[in-house]
Amino acid sequence: MRRSPNPDKGFFMRRGPIGTIVSFLLAVAAALAPAGGLAAATPGRDPAILLLSSYHPGYAWSDREIEGFLEGLKSWKPGLVPHIEHLDAKRFLDRTSREAIERHLRFKYRAMRFDLLVAFDDPAVPLALRLRQALFPETPLVFAGVDDPEAPFLAAERGVTGLRERSDIAGTLALALRLHPKARRVLFLHDETETGLALRRQAEAVLPRFHGRLEAVFPPP
Repeated sequence: MRRSPNPDKGFFMRRGPIGTIVSFLLAVAAALAPAGGLAAATPGRDPAILLLSSYHPGYAWSDREIEGFLEGLKSWKPGLVPHIEHLDAKRFLDRTSREAIERHLRFKYRAMRFDLLVAFDDPAVPLALRLRQALFPETPLVFAGVDDPEAPFLAAERGVTGLRERSDIAGTLALALRLHPKARRVLFLHDETETGLALRRQAEAVLPRFHGRLEAVFPPP
């Protein structure tokens, strides 16, 4: 799944295919859960869902993710209201802030049980996995928006499924060279978030294909 070049027009558009995607993820999560997952929720009550969003309210990309998810969710369970937590990872990058947020969530949800965990984008997924291991070991997890091509934190995890993103960096560079055949240098701009660094690693992986044709310049750390 490739992210749209315009972060405000990704695959979680309000009238896009997100309802189908969410239905698929919920079905797979239920099948993966050792005890039946969503199907095993107490009869007569809606399943309990915890959603971790990597960023802050007002950031268009993650707002559209949540909007699309809720639309798909309500088409299945109209009265279901999930718990939603925002990690604000675009504005608070330091380790101390991340650890404080994790401690808060561990305390807040220490006595709760969820039928499904959902994580959007790179910062939220490893945190969701740690919360799952510490508090909700039998709860299935679905994710979306992981840019890291290796995503080592997903290795050997049972009951976890989701959608990875792939940016077509090689195709973009090839197109740029066709449009500007005299270009010899390309500047990559990224932030220092998990997503920005993951995209840099993707770029570094494809740059050898353009050896002798392009010089890459990255921002200093």
